Amino acid sequence: MIQTHITKLLVLFLLAAIASSAIATTPTVRLSELIDGQVSLGKKLAYLEDPSHQLTLQNLTGQRDMAWQQSEAAVPNFGFSQSAYWFRVTIINDTPSPGNHLIEVANPVLDYLNLYVVAGERVTHEVFTGDQRPLSQRPIKHRNVLLPLQIPAGEARTVYFRASGEGAVQLPVDLWQTQRFYEKDQYSLAVQILFAGIMLALAVYNLFVLLVVREVSYVWYVLNVVTITIVQLALHGVTFQFLWPQAPRLNNLVLATTITLNVAFVLLFTYSFLNLRLRGRFLRWFTLSGAGLAFLLCATSLMVSYGTAMRLAVLMIAIAAPSALAIGIYLWARGDVLARVYTLAWSVLLLGHAMLVLNKMGILPRNVLFEYAPQFGAALEVLLFSFALAYRINLERQQRFQAQSDALASERRARSAQERALEVQREANEHLEARVKERTQELESANRRLEEMTAVDGLTQVKNRAFFDHHLAVEWRRNARARHNLSLLLLDADHFKNINDTYGHLGGDACLKHLAQLLRDSLNRPGDFVARYGGEEFAILLCHTDLEGACVVAERVRHKVESTPLHWEGQTIYLTASIGVASIIPQPDQDMKGLVKQADDALYAAKKAGRNRIRTSSEESARPSVR
Repeated sequence: MIQTHITKLLVLFLLAAIASSAIATTPTVRLSELIDGQVSLGKKLAYLEDPSHQLTLQNLTGQRDMAWQQSEAAVPNFGFSQSAYWFRVTIINDTPSPGNHLIEVANPVLDYLNLYVVAGERVTHEVFTGDQRPLSQRPIKHRNVLLPLQIPAGEARTVYFRASGEGAVQLPVDLWQTQRFYEKDQYSLAVQILFAGIMLALAVYNLFVLLVVREVSYVWYVLNVVTITIVQLALHGVTFQFLWPQAPRLNNLVLATTITLNVAFVLLFTYSFLNLRLRGRFLRWFTLSGAGLAFLLCATSLMVSYGTAMRLAVLMIAIAAPSALAIGIYLWARGDVLARVYTLAWSVLLLGHAMLVLNKMGILPRNVLFEYAPQFGAALEVLLFSFALAYRINLERQQRFQAQSDALASERRARSAQERALEVQREANEHLEARVKERTQELESANRRLEEMTAVDGLTQVKNRAFFDHHLAVEWRRNARARHNLSLLLLDADHFKNINDTYGHLGGDACLKHLAQLLRDSLNRPGDFVARYGGEEFAILLCHTDLEGACVVAERVRHKVESTPLHWEGQTIYLTASIGVASIIPQPDQDMKGLVKQADDALYAAKKAGRNRIRTSSEESARPSVR
């Protein structure tokens, strides 16, 4: 038994030695060299340049004086070349079992690729493919070129590759065990699906945000996401495999146009997001001119050859990418907060492409992270840009709020200076309007959204006048349909000017906040609310409440104000309030201002009757307060 095994091994080694000596001039790879089911063939290839495109397989196998050269790169790369290139390698099965393997050429955008498998002097298998030929011509319909390779034990096969095209001639080629390749390919496909899903989700989400905020930066952002997704999927052959497998001419056309479109959209996004129109003439015209040139190159790529279009696109990227990064760094140095996130996003994208280059050069290991680094970088870039856009909206909202706070503070100061002449007041108001207009000119749309969300008075933290007017109109229509009573209490702090004169405006503000809190505490039903109507005047709206019930609430409020003094900075400030009460069953054709007028008249009557009391709209004269 042992003698039989020894004999088989000797025969196997003898056949391997014969095959090796027969192809001594051709680089060889042994199946026993596969590590984890895979080996890179880049540095094991011999190559030959064919500038005339006249060489055939018969020329190469029939002549021994060809000037073959040994590849020294993990991924042979001849750039944009007009020549055709031949490669060859001999694969020896020095294992005791038949080899069931695949050769993978992982360059989906290579225009033309012919593969020949030669056993001795006989061609056993030949494939004519590339991204300018239909996917159906490939032995396995995959985004990369896959060549099944079966080598009996102890035999050898020489594989020839002929690569040519108008784009860059690169040949990343690997030898795989079939099962190991499909196990690895699951992760590669998962990366493509994950990338496409992330980018699609970001595009759709920000498209809906665009429809809401109407911000032009989102237009360029969404278009940037769409084009960079198409570029990355096209570079990895996903679009060819799943979208237009029988229309190969679209591959080069789509790739050339979307690359230049992406550059244009990135520059327009940079211009809009970083507000370059406010940063000086040079930055403004540089980005806009670059975007215009990119659109021009996109149109040109439809009329020139693919090689010319790609050379122009690469040149455009070589200028635009570092320029955009330099703009971000420059504005970051100038203290622009948004430029920090912008620069970080660009750095992540460029780092991803740098990792891919180092991976192809063999400096970084071959794994999912480094091989798909540009896609990871692109996904992180658009995520950071999405965050930056949201941060920008929030920043503008804070600026709006600050501008509004400044305006309200200015208004309070203007009201407190009643002794000023009318001309001084007019000038102050004009100055205030100029300041508000200047601060809100560029943030106009965001301010409208902020005003809609701002329904609380900044000082007293109860509802403001705008909310009251809107809510009164809503309740008026609702109670008009349901035929329910609607009651209104108008309340005014008694002798408030004396309080301001005695304790100052800080004391007056403290009294207003104290009064607002007492009014909130006096309301029990969820539908009732209190609003600051203006100055020291407050309004309480009571739904489904008749005049009698409103008077009960009014008396409860009046008594609570009278019996709850404010303790402020070591002083006790006593407050009282006069209250006017009005109630009505709204009619659809009635003006709701009538209810406010009745309550205001009743309030005036209460103050005229001596203050610290309530009056209703139905009373003709003052009546004693219910104690």
